Amino acid sequence: MSLCPESARIPPALIERLERAPLVLVCAHIRPDGDAVGAACGLVRLLRSRGQAAWTLGLEPLPAPVAFVAKELAYTGNLPAPAGETVVMAVDISTKDRLPQAARAMVEGGCPLLIIDHHASNHEGGGYIWVDPSASSAGEMVARLAREAGWPHTAEAADALWVAISSDTGRFANANTTSAALRTAAWLVDGCARPAPLADHMFRSVSWPAMRLAALALARLQRSADGRMAWMGFTRADLAASGAGEEHAQDLIEYPRSIEGVEIAILLREMAAPGTPPQVKASLRTRPPQAALPLAERFGGGGHPLAAGFSVDAPSLEAGEAIILGAAREFYGIV
Repeated sequence: MSLCPESARIPPALIERLERAPLVLVCAHIRPDGDAVGAACGLVRLLRSRGQAAWTLGLEPLPAPVAFVAKELAYTGNLPAPAGETVVMAVDISTKDRLPQAARAMVEGGCPLLIIDHHASNHEGGGYIWVDPSASSAGEMVARLAREAGWPHTAEAADALWVAISSDTGRFANANTTSAALRTAAWLVDGCARPAPLADHMFRSVSWPAMRLAALALARLQRSADGRMAWMGFTRADLAASGAGEEHAQDLIEYPRSIEGVEIAILLREMAAPGTPPQVKASLRTRPPQAALPLAERFGGGGHPLAAGFSVDAPSLEAGEAIILGAAREFYGIV
């Protein structure tokens, strides 16, 4: 039985280009999540098992719960000249604008860019680009690639890809937990993935800074009068006070999302990057029949039907909250 629809077949040109590259630099989107990290690290380990030189590039900041799978995989030397046979392989990236700077520089210098992604908002095209919105995760797609290409199935790669799939499916509980995702997970366990110890790392080991950041964000937790929408957020000052980093905020959206009766959950955070205006980022999670992606796309964001994100220019969390909640109330008819 095929693990993917005919319309989402792996482009043969992508496999051929990847397999003949003497050096592969694997990246993901900026501020990577568990799927991005697991898929990138799993692909690096799979390529190394074939005897290819492969490293992660710009995979930072690493989310604390999944950082362990990336140990000693980051490229730390001087980047090679962008010419030649080096390729940049991007996973879980919905738009080229979200490439990390180091990877963008290599591509702009002439390195071929290969993409594996499962975002419904990804409209990129080309022989080196494989997009399958029916896939649960980029990790599932990398596992499918390895299986269909007949690559060696190593325990270390299986662990990383399990991390990717279990992250994006919410421990196999979200709507994207398809039969294909479960069959792929079973194949990874057959290849020596270790679900129990991996779950301990990912879901049962929270650092003190992460817990302090959660407490500060929860102090701002609010709910709409009709109980259909809940939101919370944190500032740059909260990050400093807690000792946490962006990598500790990945799962905070689960707090408003888990409230009974909530259809729309929003996590707000102050963002600042050198040379850019201050922004507030919104991470959205919705339950059917509500959809997250259409609202995100109104602001130039993207993601999945029920999980998406976008940013607005705003000088403070409060200012960004007013813009974002106003738009959400209007879009979803929230009281």
